[in-house]
Amino acid sequence: MASDSVQAAHLDSTAFVNGSRKSLFGLDAAALSAVMTEMNEPVWRGRQIADALYRQWIEELSAITTLPATLRARLAEAAWQVGRPRIAQIYRSHDGTERYLVEGQAQNDTVETVWMPEGDDGEAGDGSEDEITPGTPSVPPIHAERAGMTESGAPSFPRLQAERVGVAEPVRRRRATICVSSQVGCAVNCRFCLTAKLGLQRNLTAGEIAGQVISALARHGVAMG
Repeated sequence: MASDSVQAAHLDSTAFVNGSRKSLFGLDAAALSAVMTEMNEPVWRGRQIADALYRQWIEELSAITTLPATLRARLAEAAWQVGRPRIAQIYRSHDGTERYLVEGQAQNDTVETVWMPEGDDGEAGDGSEDEITPGTPSVPPIHAERAGMTESGAPSFPRLQAERVGVAEPVRRRRATICVSSQVGCAVNCRFCLTAKLGLQRNLTAGEIAGQVISALARHGVAMG
């Protein structure tokens, strides 16, 4: 997610209607500002909604407390809802992989999203192997201390200094992968695949794709930088 809330919200430019309800999730900042203009509200209210949806990951209209209660009530009366795709079912594998059945913004549409939690501690040469984040205390390898170097080859003084002042030993960041769907159904027609039996129904909106990512991140409490 981009740090700028406007850039982070550049998704669909039109509302997705689910029955009689209209979804705010999936509208970009300009479209959200246009909704506010139609309601005789200042355009910066649209940026507040974008921030709530795409940075704070708020799921209910009533929880967007940066908006006045009266405006939230007016949005609800006008049939607006957050409308973020919701995880309907979860299937967990023994290795920690989770498969989600995610409801689309259209009625009766479901797609599959997969969370694969096991990272590789960084790939050689991409720089991520040196990224660290605070973690639980651990004892550094004895051979590294004797040589005066860490396992990565950097001087061990910062590590030993951290231990002396009681700071927890840093641990490497771990990676996870989110596999998202971009269509309802599939046109490839592989015989072994149940999804192929549906045929290609439609492409997902950008909001529906982004919603899969945010739902998985929110479920696992991933903090974005």
